[in-house]
Amino acid sequence: MAGLSDVLACQRQLASTLAQMIELARARQWEQLPALDAQCVSLVDRLRALEPAQPTALERSRIEALAGRIRADQDQLTALVRPQFVRLMRRMDQLQRMRML
Repeated sequence: MAGLSDVLACQRQLASTLAQMIELARARQWEQLPALDAQCVSLVDRLRALEPAQPTALERSRIEALAGRIRADQDQLTALVRPQFVRLMRRMDQLQRMRML
């Protein structure tokens, strides 16, 4: 059984990584995002594997606050990345059509 400090540490690291991804996306530095995304996946897998003891009210509050921050950052990152992804898909479609001519 993992300690709640492990859960909180993992959530803090995930929140920090997402914040870094947002900064990079705002700066249009897309090339660094895949490696950081892989880190996020690893952290989420680690969080899922942890089985913490029953949290106190204060610990539960901290966990919920971090989870809320992580969700908000995920939404913000998605809003920044999605338009780039759509542009990429359109460009790939255009290139595919040009190849067919």
